[in-house]
Amino acid sequence: LSDRTARTTPGPRMPELQAHFSYHELAHRPVSPPARRRCSATALAHCAAVSAALLLVASFACHRLAAHQLHAPVFAPVLPRAAGPPRSAVGPARRPVVVLHGMGDASSNEGMRSLCGSVEEEYPGTHVLCASTADGAASMKMRLDDQIAAFAAEVASDPELKHGFNAVGLSQGGLVLRGYLERGSGPPIGRLVTVSTPHAGIGACPEGAVWALLCLVFKLDPYGSPTVFSDYWKDVSGGREAYLSRSRWLADANNERDSGASTSAAMARRRAAMQRLEAYVLVHALNDTRVVPRESSTHAFWAWGGKGGPVVPMRQSAEYRNDSLGLRSLDEAGRLHTLPFLGDHLDFEPAFWRERVLSWL
Repeated sequence: LSDRTARTTPGPRMPELQAHFSYHELAHRPVSPPARRRCSATALAHCAAVSAALLLVASFACHRLAAHQLHAPVFAPVLPRAAGPPRSAVGPARRPVVVLHGMGDASSNEGMRSLCGSVEEEYPGTHVLCASTADGAASMKMRLDDQIAAFAAEVASDPELKHGFNAVGLSQGGLVLRGYLERGSGPPIGRLVTVSTPHAGIGACPEGAVWALLCLVFKLDPYGSPTVFSDYWKDVSGGREAYLSRSRWLADANNERDSGASTSAAMARRRAAMQRLEAYVLVHALNDTRVVPRESSTHAFWAWGGKGGPVVPMRQSAEYRNDSLGLRSLDEAGRLHTLPFLGDHLDFEPAFWRERVLSWL
């Protein structure tokens, strides 16, 4: 990384794809009450089949269209590592680092290779895993629990990680890393850095041609669609009880649901795992248009009943005050950090990545 390296320029603007209506119009067309009734229990199998077919087409289209909007930024060409002594003999021993991509991206893409390579350049001799869990379209279709299990298997297969590692998760990848951490099994994460990760959920489907088909599937059943969006959907206008009863993943991950002894034990395990972190760094984009509301990257969200209204900051939220996830404990111990950058989603500059993010590893 150097200040002389140039970012790749975005490709040409994608033309709006139209038939009798644009993707945007299709994605945002309201679902009428009769259409909702057609998705009743009597027609559930048919609706599931239609949703699955739409998801297959949508995920493929989104993956093909998303290269300039979802992939990690490219900082510099990554050259093959020169032959030399074993890693253990290069410089002082350092904790390994794992970097996990976000939705629609892949470990083999140039941007991810450049980010992973930058860690090795900054800290010679460090073992770096550019995780391939849920590469490409799989990141849109696989449920988070399945992605977390796949990530755990990838970690277990790398003997260099058996004593633990530091981790960086981009966007949705940060949720996978936090989910792995909260399971409390496998090699531990020492320091966790998440970049534009929707920790408090998403309250709106991202707009634009890239997302239109995927959102069309998602909007048929926001809490139960076959897309990964449903795992971290949070509809404040529908009320807290509806969210807690229907949330597929997020309510548990954030320790918002307590309905018995077994649940309480799981909550205690997740909280203890978070409190063991040496550092929890929340990197967030001040102009994020993909995480809505953007403050979700800092565990903040709209107030209940107030979609689109004022955001309740993390330190004013009930979850923080109750310390249900251990955020207040981390904060009071000086181990919780928020790190803003001026830009959209993953549109950070090389100097920011090198000087502000890598310094936490």
